[in-house]
Amino acid sequence: MTASGKKRLWAVAAVILAAIAVMVAANMESSRPVTADELPETARNFVGDNYPGDSPALILKKFDDLRSSYEVTFTDGTKLKFGRRGEWTEIESHVRPVPSGVIPPQICDYTDRNFPGIPLMEISRDRKEVEVKLANRVELTFDSTAWTLTDFDD
Repeated sequence: MTASGKKRLWAVAAVILAAIAVMVAANMESSRPVTADELPETARNFVGDNYPGDSPALILKKFDDLRSSYEVTFTDGTKLKFGRRGEWTEIESHVRPVPSGVIPPQICDYTDRNFPGIPLMEISRDRKEVEVKLANRVELTFDSTAWTLTDFDD
């Protein structure tokens, strides 16, 4: 191999390594602690309305794939996740049920009929579905437009 061929090979290798480094950096998730005042107003209102008297132990602003989100953790381990505009996306707890005002009425009706007295401990939502986990570890997934049950995992 000639000297110019070796230089060209090293240049190509350097470009490939730089591209890999950029892709890895772009896919890394980072987060930083923030104060309650830095939460979007919608998220602050949600916390105040549904968890009155509770002060968060930690609030993180997360950055992932050019999007930001927020995670609020209380001292009992309850976690709330919010999108960049402050809309809740997930509530998870091992010690207290999801506040009833957060649960869509169609899901309340279904769980009251089929799982009376068993509280919901987790709920998550996106544009297409809502997933809940009951205290007995049953997981239910509902279509978020027709509110039909689409998955049942016990």
